[in-house]
Amino acid sequence: SKLAARAKVAGLQPEVVNVKDYEVESLASERLAVVIISTYADAKPPESAAWFCRWLDESATDFRVGAGMLQDMRYAVFGCGNQLYGDNFNTVGKAVDARISAMGARQLLPVGLGNEDSNDMEAQFDEWCHRLLAAMQSQEGLGKVYNQAPVAAAGGGEGSDDEEGGEGGGE
Repeated sequence: SKLAARAKVAGLQPEVVNVKDYEVESLASERLAVVIISTYADAKPPESAAWFCRWLDESATDFRVGAGMLQDMRYAVFGCGNQLYGDNFNTVGKAVDARISAMGARQLLPVGLGNEDSNDMEAQFDEWCHRLLAAMQSQEGLGKVYNQAPVAAAGGGEGSDDEEGGEGGGE
């Protein structure tokens, strides 16, 4: 992905993982996680990320998991949405951010809210990536750069990331 390539240039060692293929139980062992996720018009995540989002929802409110499950992890979230969705604008990105925080992780960077309707979401993502990479370089090690499908050129819309060579699209 574009973000992973930039991270490598910055001297970091990212691992890009599609959340549909990720073992969520491993999240607690990550030191740093970056989640890039879209919101569809009905305030739902893409099908490939639905299980991950459901797991976060359940785990964040489960007293057996507790608020400390992710206490050793730093994280950042970039949501891809469209302001035409009204109250549903970037609800998934905001929810993922809130759930990870509720599980004890510390936010590395405020949640990025990309707006496809602005016709400038790639520039919004680039600016967020610039701030993210600066923050990441100050951390010891890089965990995973999470990639959910489908995000076209960080656009949050239908499509693939063929030019970046990433599976399922996204950054």
